[in-house]
Amino acid sequence: MQAGFGKKDKYTVDDLVEIMSLLRSENGCPWDREQTHASIRKNFIEETYEAVEAIDEDNPDKLKEELGVSVKEEELKDCGMHRMDVNTEFYGKPFIDRQVSKVYLLHLDWEAEDFKVQEEEIESVIWMDFEECMQAVIHQSIPNCIDIKELEMLKAFL
Repeated sequence: MQAGFGKKDKYTVDDLVEIMSLLRSENGCPWDREQTHASIRKNFIEETYEAVEAIDEDNPDKLKEELGVSVKEEELKDCGMHRMDVNTEFYGKPFIDRQVSKVYLLHLDWEAEDFKVQEEEIESVIWMDFEECMQAVIHQSIPNCIDIKELEMLKAFL
């Protein structure tokens, strides 16, 4: 992925969306995946600057630390962009969310023990096959923030 993040004079919204989607992806940073809008508020800008700094420094090790995984751009299959609008209540208060997700498929022929996960995060890791994951999201039987349409986008490429 670092090839797509060469040093630039200006970064676009698409660059930001791509960085955020990497952080929140299944193979991204477990800490970032657990965050809510409220919990991420304080650290969001700092975390983004750290990832951008790694990109600016062309430092793949630092970028891997920030994003949680190191991949080459050619290993990612671009499944498209997903937009979602939510207008609901969250903890008794109005909640409006307009999300843009850049959906990628990264197929790694890895065993569960090959993934590097921080010890305090291992309790929240759930290993399951894709169809089982889709059913869990549809039936809301696991905590997640995945829109089923994003999984359907991935399924089209499997």
